Amino acid sequence: MEVILREHVEHLGARGDVVKVTPGYARNYLLPRKLALAVTENNKRQIAREKKLAEARDLEEKSAAERSRSIWRLLLSFTASASLRGSR
Repeated sequence: MEVILREHVEHLGARGDVVKVTPGYARNYLLPRKLALAVTENNKRQIAREKKLAEARDLEEKSAAERSRSIWRLLLSFTASASLRGSR
């Protein structure tokens, strides 16, 4: 039986891969846990949409990480006046 993986499955494949598995493995493990979908045209389109959303999310996460790196490189200096006696 051929299925489309919705998530990475160890020793089987990555998200979006079409893999051939035994019907029992698909029926008893992959499909109930929503790790895979049966290969149909509708499911192929759904996986393509999910892949596009995941790529957009990854791009946003990368840009957020870059922004946070640039904030950490920012050096701030403050000046304040002080006296030997303190603030009295």
